[in-house]
Amino acid sequence: MIIIKSTHMKKIISISLLLGAAFTYTACQSEEEDLFNNSAAERLEKSKVAYTQRLPQATGGWAMEFYPTNSGSWPRGNGYLLLAKFNEDKSVRMAMQNDELTDGLYMEDTSLWEVIADQGPVLSFNTYNNCLHSFANPAIYETGLGLEGDYEFEIISLEENAEYAMLKGKKRSTYVRMTRLEDDTDFEEYLSDIRKFQQATFNVDAPNSLYIYFGDQHYIINDVADGFLSFYPEDGDEISQTESHPYLITRKGGEYYLRFRDAFDYSQYNFPSKSLQELRYDATLDMFVGKESPEFIIKGYDPARFFDEYIGKHGSNYFEFNGKMSEKFQTYIDALIADFATMKSSRGRAYSFESLRLQWDNRNESFQWMIRYTPGTTTATSVGYNYSYAQEDDRVKFVYVEPGVDSKGSNAASTNVRNTLPSVVEITELLSQEFIVSPALTSFDLSSLRLTSVSDPDLWFIVSVNSK
Repeated sequence: MIIIKSTHMKKIISISLLLGAAFTYTACQSEEEDLFNNSAAERLEKSKVAYTQRLPQATGGWAMEFYPTNSGSWPRGNGYLLLAKFNEDKSVRMAMQNDELTDGLYMEDTSLWEVIADQGPVLSFNTYNNCLHSFANPAIYETGLGLEGDYEFEIISLEENAEYAMLKGKKRSTYVRMTRLEDDTDFEEYLSDIRKFQQATFNVDAPNSLYIYFGDQHYIINDVADGFLSFYPEDGDEISQTESHPYLITRKGGEYYLRFRDAFDYSQYNFPSKSLQELRYDATLDMFVGKESPEFIIKGYDPARFFDEYIGKHGSNYFEFNGKMSEKFQTYIDALIADFATMKSSRGRAYSFESLRLQWDNRNESFQWMIRYTPGTTTATSVGYNYSYAQEDDRVKFVYVEPGVDSKGSNAASTNVRNTLPSVVEITELLSQEFIVSPALTSFDLSSLRLTSVSDPDLWFIVSVNSK
């Protein structure tokens, strides 16, 4: 390395450094002036123009997950699904269908919108729209405050041709996610379909419980009414440990998504730091699965376990044959109908077969398949046949034992019917086998169950839950 030491060179270098510093200072000063004097306003104006162009890009409209406030109670904390189609002429067509504001009926209205400047770009619905401004109407509900919902929203994110956008209420600071809808979406059909799906999965009259899973931690869902999903630890106390979370269901690409208003605190459930807010309904698995965390699950009850627990050994519940069956099982029912029609009452009126019923019978201390029929009258009667019963995994097994006794302790009636009608022998023997228990529709609602023969999948029938 050669080092040249020279006073002359030092002066040249010093002058060069001073000139460079001067140029640098001048450039920085110019940038600061542009940045703080003009750039913020220019950027705001550009974002207004961009967002004004981007909202109408969703030609099928947007699904808005609207929460009036961050309250934890009904109705201000509920989620309300609104649909909005923004047009380039600054008109917006909106629709909704909910129990609180439309009594479950479809509502649609058109008004105006605009992206305005505030602290940042704001989406303003600047003329009255029944589907949005109703949430801010003080005349709704007795408090005189209405639902306190916003009608102006800060635009948090809205990319070019975005699939999702995020808004934030200007007053209430509640987040509103918007999901882009498919082209030519029919608003009324969309909302109707969402309601039907939600009623099927979260039927408040379903006889079974539901579960929410945070990995290995299981929680029993004890309520899905009023737009809140409430649950408590499986081994916990339902009163003191129940927590409730508002949610909404949307549809995209033919699939259903459930998203809670607020993300769950991962640490509370000892769960990895992934998203615990949105789930996708998997029709094959018949459960909601975390969009980013597959260990985050909402599912129905095990049908075979429910079958076993519901029928019990207390005699208050029973399963009733509901008339839906395979063609092969239909032949046995047709034979019962034909055989009973050959029997006559003392007045010459024909008997008629009514249904099959499964119950625990205390008199016989046995599970019984009951054959119900009308003996030439309008009042049905029945005869029972005793079976041993076992349940394991997804299956139940019945083994025929003998005719059951009646309230007088006699088995004469059941024995006589079986000896008289060949179809009764056939059906009692047919039911003496192993069946796979599955939901008739979904494990979220086990009001009806399907029993399918293990040995013959073409032999199946459906029973519905009942109680005495």
